[in-house]
Amino acid sequence: MLKPAIEKTIKIGLFDSGIGGLTVLRRLKTLFSGFDCNVQFTYVADTQRCPYGNRNANEISQYVTEITSFLLTKSVDCIVMACNTSAALATEKATKLASPIRVQDLIEPTAKYASKYQNIGVFATASTVASKAFSKAINCFNDKANIHEIACPNLVPAIEGGQVNAPHTAQLVEDYVRQLTSQHIEAVILGCTHFPILENLFRQYLPVHIEIIDPACLLPKQLSILCTDLVKSGKHTNVVTTNYYVTGDTDKFIQTANAALIGETNIFKSSENVSSLSLNDLAVYAKSAYQESVGLSADASIGSLQIEGSPA
Repeated sequence: MLKPAIEKTIKIGLFDSGIGGLTVLRRLKTLFSGFDCNVQFTYVADTQRCPYGNRNANEISQYVTEITSFLLTKSVDCIVMACNTSAALATEKATKLASPIRVQDLIEPTAKYASKYQNIGVFATASTVASKAFSKAINCFNDKANIHEIACPNLVPAIEGGQVNAPHTAQLVEDYVRQLTSQHIEAVILGCTHFPILENLFRQYLPVHIEIIDPACLLPKQLSILCTDLVKSGKHTNVVTTNYYVTGDTDKFIQTANAALIGETNIFKSSENVSSLSLNDLAVYAKSAYQESVGLSADASIGSLQIEGSPA
């Protein structure tokens, strides 16, 4: 008797400081809808500590350690850093912690694509701009490219505050765009995953010949190879599910996401798949991961990995 084919479920973890990573998730859902497999996404929104863009490297490293540790408990096949501030400051940390699980950021594929241009603008958070992550990555592919990075510290708070359509937000975008008007820009990168939510505003104020690059559009090409490797032969269904974990107010997260992404899809039809995730719990996951990596007992001190309020 033939044994029934075992259906493969690909498990992908993503994280962001808030709703910005949903612009990445929507692209991945489109990608995986074309594969003969089941897909389960786990999305972490660290809204309690949002925005990340004004945090220092040590803070971001800590947050990435905690969230990566949590996602690994979900037996994910891949982790997507759907937050470019995290990727700019802590990709190495996440990659080392998750190994051999693949960690994918958006900066490298974006840099590779954008390197065909000579004059490139980047709109990103203050921390990402300070790190020069996009400039360094682009120059690896084109060392003669001129990259002009513009810090936009007020956009994420506006988006997370439900002000996507407010006149004040439009004025912010216009002011940031104006900083590039004399640079002969050929393309701009929306270097924070929140910013594609405002793509229509950027298009309104940018000259029509300038290409707007959404890094999330380039990610599926990177992950398609992973999909091919993971999907086994046999008969499969295609069921896509997503579980959301939010460190802040879950109702506010749902409301903000649906309002910001209106006109595309109703992200949440109910709150059944949205769960609360406390910062204390995240600290415990990080502690456990660290102890496992170095073989410490459960009551051993983990030094700098303990954060204020975390269990001893």
